[in-house]
Amino acid sequence: MALSTGSSQATSSGGFEISTPNAGTNGVSGHLSFTTGTTSQGSSGYVQIASGSATNGDGGSISVGVGAGVSSSGGRIMLTAGDASGATGGSIEMVTGGGAERSSGMFTIRTAAGGSSAPKGVTGALFLQTGGSTDGASGAVLVASGDAVGGAGGSMSLAAGSGDAPPGFVFWCAESEP
Repeated sequence: MALSTGSSQATSSGGFEISTPNAGTNGVSGHLSFTTGTTSQGSSGYVQIASGSATNGDGGSISVGVGAGVSSSGGRIMLTAGDASGATGGSIEMVTGGGAERSSGMFTIRTAAGGSSAPKGVTGALFLQTGGSTDGASGAVLVASGDAVGGAGGSMSLAAGSGDAPPGFVFWCAESEP
């Protein structure tokens, strides 16, 4: 089954929109689900979301956002790879675009600022952690900058935020052997 909008040789091609209508005062809005079928002997189908390339302009963006919460928490975004019972679990890889003649794309992970009205909140925490293991070594965490051939190697900075009282701290802790 294929669904497509009309093309154009002189102007923009047609848009394509999938949405559920707004809910009533006492209900929730409808959900959208994109799934492929299961299989017993081979690989299941994949889901691809991609924007087209551009010759004389910027490539199209992809935006994934969740709704804000007025009296409750905002929505969550979860990226989960598949489990495996007889092999390695699925991977998640996020890579920025390369630049043939200029810099590659930047990658930013951060939490939003905390609220200022009472009761005051704190900014969200940021965790970078591997899973535990009951019969083997746990996964490693590698933070490294890339090598450089015709310039200086990338720097690495680890800094705690300033505060009125007290300031932030940077802790290094290694587990001792039993």
